[in-house]
Amino acid sequence: MLLQKVFWSGGIPYQDKNQKVVLFGASGLGRAYANFLVKNGFRNIYFCDNNPGLSSEIDNITVLEPISLADNHNDAKILITSTFWRDVSIQLYELGLGKKFTYVQYDGRDKFVYHETRLFRENRFLSAINLFSRCPICQRRGMRHFMHNGTRNLFICKGCDHCCASNFMTKEEFGYAYQGLKYFRQNCAYQGIHSIADDSQWRAFCELRLRTLGGFGINPDSLTGSNVLEIGCLEGRFLHYLKTTLGCNVLGMDVNKEVAQKSIRTLGIKILMRNIETSSALKDNEFDIVLMFHLLEHVESPLEVLKKIHRCLKNGGSVVIEVPEGKTEPYTPDHYHFFSKDSLKRSLEILFSDVKIYKGDYRDAAGIVRSSLRASASKQSA
Repeated sequence: MLLQKVFWSGGIPYQDKNQKVVLFGASGLGRAYANFLVKNGFRNIYFCDNNPGLSSEIDNITVLEPISLADNHNDAKILITSTFWRDVSIQLYELGLGKKFTYVQYDGRDKFVYHETRLFRENRFLSAINLFSRCPICQRRGMRHFMHNGTRNLFICKGCDHCCASNFMTKEEFGYAYQGLKYFRQNCAYQGIHSIADDSQWRAFCELRLRTLGGFGINPDSLTGSNVLEIGCLEGRFLHYLKTTLGCNVLGMDVNKEVAQKSIRTLGIKILMRNIETSSALKDNEFDIVLMFHLLEHVESPLEVLKKIHRCLKNGGSVVIEVPEGKTEPYTPDHYHFFSKDSLKRSLEILFSDVKIYKGDYRDAAGIVRSSLRASASKQSA
């Protein structure tokens, strides 16, 4: 867990005024605390911030890049003066600067409260650290900070241009984000869809998905009798289309139990109410095609999910994937991964053959053009 406790309130808990002090966070709180330190005789003060747009000096105080802390300033006392203290604590840990940090909070005119934050290995935040000290796709070391998207810090790989978040949702946050009919309405509204049962609202949606398959040379007539799995199917309308129009044997998987149950009753298709990352329900060599539309960017470990897909595909079977293009949606709070064409290709080539990727733009109900990467790959026959 990540613990936070007050260990000092009032003045300054440090007596050595020659001590090098780095304030991580150069916004209003950081500047107020820097002025407070200067008033009290501290002179060896630096700012550090994740905002690449800041100047090299603020109020005559040098602004450092986070990456320089471990190399040139590991003798400094680092104080977190950012409201994103959880993310910054993780970032400092990732830079090898320890597990215990001090977060400063303003408590009135020239009054500050000091919190000790301590990271422990069982903390869910730390489950991301080992993953993101290297790129989760190409395994290159030294991912660079890209931005803070209002929810979490994002880091980018120089090797494959993959971008990923520094930490994941808690179990409670995960449940809140993906459960209920509210999620269905939010997810489908931009496509002009508001009903699970109304076939007319889904016609264009299903035809677009079918054209996506056709773009990879998958002939609709060849799908008759095929076993098709869609992971992250939500209401399962495309599976219903494949079953009723093309005669496919279909199975869906989704974490949203309320929507899945409603769809099972309304559409008569089978949906496993499971999380692909934790489920062991899929049998080996069971499916001819596995579909995953706008799901891979939501999972903690894309490569582990792809391993499960590879196992459940028959030899010669295909996986078809669609994800948002790269960093085009960095402010989406429930996305952990932002794939480049290169990083998506590398992900698939680890296990699959005949990898094909193309960019697919589409216009939503509001007329906004959205960009995505569409990919297919095959499980090589033994």
